[in-house]
This record gives sequence, structure tokens and C-alpha cells, in this order.
Amino acid sequence: MLPDRNLYGQIEAIQIRLDRVYNQKFYNLTSVDQYYGTQSKCCPHYVGVHEGDEAVCLTEGIMKSDLAYSFALGSPYACGFVGLTGIPSYAQYERALEELDALGVKRINIMVDSDYQVKEEVRKARGRYIEMGAAAGFEMTPITWTQKLKGVDDLYKHLFRDK
Repeated sequence: MLPDRNLYGQIEAIQIRLDRVYNQKFYNLTSVDQYYGTQSKCCPHYVGVHEGDEAVCLTEGIMKSDLAYSFALGSPYACGFVGLTGIPSYAQYERALEELDALGVKRINIMVDSDYQVKEEVRKARGRYIEMGAAAGFEMTPITWTQKLKGVDDLYKHLFRDK
């Protein structure tokens, strides 16, 4: 179970990672099928993001952002992360842009999975994230790495394996 934390560290949703994938790896914990139940909506997940930060990294996934932040902590590459709960997640991203602007963030490092190089849906979402961020006044920095290391968590694990 993965807590989806908002900018203030409050849990807004909980994702469950399945042992065996059925259509997708993650599902939201919800009681929508219960009497007086409620649905669960994910928010942009923040880890290590603070007011006054010049830059943040944007990636897909709660667990991925938590792991990448943890691997880089204490290194010259330490940076707060915003994790979206999938590609594409434009409504979450719009919310993140507003919240990051209010914090004074100037630059967003786009660090979506390297499979954007071969998956059209991920490539389109990455491009739209860059366009939306630039239109909102942010300096957008797309970061690229080899497809051998799919996610930023894999990249940071490789870079900071001694940690």
C-alpha cells in the first residue's frame, strides 16, 4: 500500500500494488461499492518538495518518486519529486503546476520513463507536460537516459548504488 501524499504531507489516496497484475499494477483503495462508500482520486504525490525550492523533478508513480528521492538524498542530485499516478495524468499535472507556482518553483525536470522513446502514448504525454509547464511560466528541462534503465528510480539506483 502506497500513500499518495499532497503538498502538505496529508494522505489523499492509497494505492495498492497487486502481487499479480490484472489490467494494471496499481489500484486505488476505495469503498465506492459499499453503502455510503466513496471513490478515491489520486493527487500529485510530493516528496521532498518545499517552499523556495528552485527546481523539482516530475515522474510517473508514487513509489518511483519516493525511491528516486531516497536514492538521491544527500547527493549533488538531491531534488524534490512530484509523482503522477500514471501517464497521462493531465488533471493531476495542472494541479501540480498551480501548487508548484505558489511555492516559487522555477524549473521542472521532466523525468518520465525512458520508454517514451518507443511508446507513442508516453511520448505524447511527455511533450504535453513540457508544453503545459512552459505555458504556465516554468523552465522545462527534459531529462533523458538509456532505455536499459527504464525509470528514474532505476537510473538513481544505478548512480547511487552504494547508498
